[in-house]
Amino acid sequence: MLKINIGSNFLGAGYQVLLQFALLPIILNALGAEAYGLVGLFTVLSSLFSLLDFGISPALGRELSRLSAIPNSGESMRQTVSTLEMICGAITLLIGIVLFFGSDLVARYWITETTIPLPVVACCLSWMGLQVAFQFMTSFYNSGLLGLQKIVLSNILQSILQTVRAAAVIALLMIAPQWWNMRLVEQFFFLNASMSGLMLIVVAVSLYHVLPEHELKNVAGIGLITKILRRFNVERLRACWRYAAGMTATMMVVMLLTQLDKMVLSKVLSLELFGFYTIASSIAMAIVRPAPLIFSAALPRFTQLVELNDTEKLGKTYLKLIRLSAWIVLPAAGMIILFSEQLFNLYLNNAPGAVIIAALASILIMGYSLHSLTYMPYALSLAYGWTRYGFNISLVACIFTLPIILFGAIKYGATGAAYGWLILNIGYLIFSIRYLHKKILPKLYLQFYKAFAIPAGIFILLILAYFIF
Repeated sequence: MLKINIGSNFLGAGYQVLLQFALLPIILNALGAEAYGLVGLFTVLSSLFSLLDFGISPALGRELSRLSAIPNSGESMRQTVSTLEMICGAITLLIGIVLFFGSDLVARYWITETTIPLPVVACCLSWMGLQVAFQFMTSFYNSGLLGLQKIVLSNILQSILQTVRAAAVIALLMIAPQWWNMRLVEQFFFLNASMSGLMLIVVAVSLYHVLPEHELKNVAGIGLITKILRRFNVERLRACWRYAAGMTATMMVVMLLTQLDKMVLSKVLSLELFGFYTIASSIAMAIVRPAPLIFSAALPRFTQLVELNDTEKLGKTYLKLIRLSAWIVLPAAGMIILFSEQLFNLYLNNAPGAVIIAALASILIMGYSLHSLTYMPYALSLAYGWTRYGFNISLVACIFTLPIILFGAIKYGATGAAYGWLILNIGYLIFSIRYLHKKILPKLYLQFYKAFAIPAGIFILLILAYFIF
């Protein structure tokens, strides 16, 4: 099952990454770097408001993974989904209202140095708000699918829906119809919000379809309020709240670590330069995408092995997946860094800013490549329910490295922020692993580093060649 899930993740995400790479030059050419800066702002808003999830989505995935190893737990599964769904749905409604109607304030007081009229920016931000809300709830339902190890289904759905989205975007940019006197950039964000709404419906229906049949019978004559209360189970909430609370604290500091550069740069840079940084960051994350894909397939399996107390098999699987991540990510990332200028000029057709994007992407790829090696240790900690691991190491990283990122972003702009991200991940990889294995599977501490020694050596040699030549 684990091999099938990982293979499915690679096929599905690989296809989606290809779509992303194919669309990026088209969008950049049609809308310009300033409009892509708004895409970067959307990423920041999504990350900020994801904190309102309060760990509910990961808690759902873990609880469904745990229950799937227990016989006759279908009733508990459905009650877990319906209980957490009511909370998440209320938060989603709040996010949509705040972002949709607060767009004017963001456009007026946050965006700097743009030639796009502020009313147009505000309209784009309104559609972004709806998209953030839709994706927030979609993430909840998708976590349920992943927890049930329906990863193949999740990838099929994502691939189909992303294909529909890509086809609609291409048609829009090529035909450029006039919708309600909206500019092309407004139509672009409206279309993306609509596609996210469609994705929410499809993923929600799919989760309920794969859940075991409900054992409770409907009672005739009961009112709407009673039906709602029957869907909310306090015991199911109690089973999840500790894990969810721990994940909330971790998500807060992780969000600060991963999004601080973008939050600062979106304020201090022009929208065009921020667009360049957004493109570089998007490409860097796409290149190391295999690591989070392996993580999403590994976490349910790790959780089951912990529940079954099979530490020997857990350790072997853990090291095997670390080797897999390293061999897939590190050599490829190193080659892209070495030839970054040529590749990005070719990819972006010598577009203005291609050289700047290549330089930024090279530094960011280094940081994200090192970060990719920490996914399996994090999955191991979550499988054991040790949510304080992620919180503690991220908090320490905030104390020591956030001043560097903040200073670099303000003093040296995009390049300074990129180097700050690289320094953060060097320290993260050195200190976090020792902390993890002092408590969980301590015999695997040195084996962790041995598992990726060869691909790491190749990566370092390619980096040295990049700086020398």
